[in-house]
Amino acid sequence: MSRKLKQLPSLSNVAAGSTATLEVPLGHTYDRITLEYAGVTPAQMKNVQVVINGKVVWQFKNAERLNQINTYYKRPVTAGFLDFHFVRPEFDNIDFRRLFAIGTADVATFSIKFDIDAAASAPVVKAHAVQSLNAPLGLITKYKEFPASTATSGEKEIDNLPKQARIGAIHLFGKSDISRAEVEVDSYKQYEASKALGEKLQSDANRTPLDTNGTSIDFVREGNPMNALVLRAGKVSVQDFRLRLTCDTAGSFDIVTEYYDQFAGI
Repeated sequence: MSRKLKQLPSLSNVAAGSTATLEVPLGHTYDRITLEYAGVTPAQMKNVQVVINGKVVWQFKNAERLNQINTYYKRPVTAGFLDFHFVRPEFDNIDFRRLFAIGTADVATFSIKFDIDAAASAPVVKAHAVQSLNAPLGLITKYKEFPASTATSGEKEIDNLPKQARIGAIHLFGKSDISRAEVEVDSYKQYEASKALGEKLQSDANRTPLDTNGTSIDFVREGNPMNALVLRAGKVSVQDFRLRLTCDTAGSFDIVTEYYDQFAGI
């Protein structure tokens, strides 16, 4: 079936100091939604959320951070446009890419929301979508954001992230000097690398490392989502899952985790 490129209904409350909302029409599968904006910057588009049936499945501090994720995966970023890639073009074949499209056959509500900073000059936002044949909602990417901090330099251990679904990547934003990262699952090290080695392997895999914006831990560098880190299979979850980070200085940062999950999960 050919893909449809459609302009979506107008967003509500597009004004400085307000929460803009796009109510996404049902009856289609969504490959991508693109917001065309003016009079507001990505940094002024805050608390970006994708919400399905009242549940937040994507969350970002601001649109700038979503652009950084897109840049990491070498998805083109164009000034004046913000892309929500549900189909994932960085995967190796069309079946893998389309695993994560948002079907709405069994969805009651679907929206995109973000707060517009009061300092925005004269915001104008239009929405466009690439649509395909409708289907039920299946496997989706969930972007979950967790705040973290360390009071001192040295090793920081984080053991309270949800032990659910599969993880494609973990992005550590807002701290450029996390010089080493380890991921341990049930006492077995699944990942251990310096920032320099991790970024070399990401570049080799056609990624654009976060560099001064942070550090990524990427489990699907081969372009195969089946390589994601499994934390839960069926009703069985791992017992222990932890990040062990070496921080060169004290400070705060955000953990943005890409889960591959069914809607009913996290």
